[in-house]
Amino acid sequence: MSHSERSSSGRVVRESERLLIADELSPGELFARLVEVREEMARLRNTQLRAHRLAEVELLLGNARLASSAGGRAKEHFRQARRLSSKLLGHYASSETYRILAEAIAHLSLVSGPFYQIANGTRARDAALAAVDLDWTNPRAHIALALYYLNAPAVAGGSVRRGLAILQELLQNRSLSDVEQFLVYVRLAEGHEERGDSQTARIVAQAALELFPVNRWARSILARL
Repeated sequence: MSHSERSSSGRVVRESERLLIADELSPGELFARLVEVREEMARLRNTQLRAHRLAEVELLLGNARLASSAGGRAKEHFRQARRLSSKLLGHYASSETYRILAEAIAHLSLVSGPFYQIANGTRARDAALAAVDLDWTNPRAHIALALYYLNAPAVAGGSVRRGLAILQELLQNRSLSDVEQFLVYVRLAEGHEERGDSQTARIVAQAALELFPVNRWARSILARL
């Protein structure tokens, strides 16, 4: 695998995620850009790297659909991310591939309802735990595990308290990128909102907005509080 190909494609995906979080493009402009990135990733020469990057981009496309209130259309992107990452894990196991699988299942649970959550929730947990075990220093793996605990029903092992504890510990990591910090803050805000702690939820949602001032996700949390 070419180091330059891996590095340059990773930079393109990270920049694309930042565009999604910054929320400064119209939904149509953002989706068109992500489709261009998907086409670029499909041209990668290395089979494993290509599958990995395509799975990452499908997650971004699904989240872009969710941000524009197109949850039904998001489902297929999350399914594709799950298919790609599951297939890749049959040949090559990495923390990031397990993280993608965990997030894909978690997002599918959100858009598919409680029956899907109960049937598949432990798969999201196991994938996130595998991601953490393979690379304890990967903050995205910990965020994926927190996402499982925050969103899974109690019958499937969900625990808002455990999810919040994971996220709170992540804030001690001074090497987090601004996107990673944002994700921690918004997940903390949602968790505290779920527990009825509106004051703390408002504080961390505002911290998220200080990083990305026009993000609709963080603004919608503040609007509910």
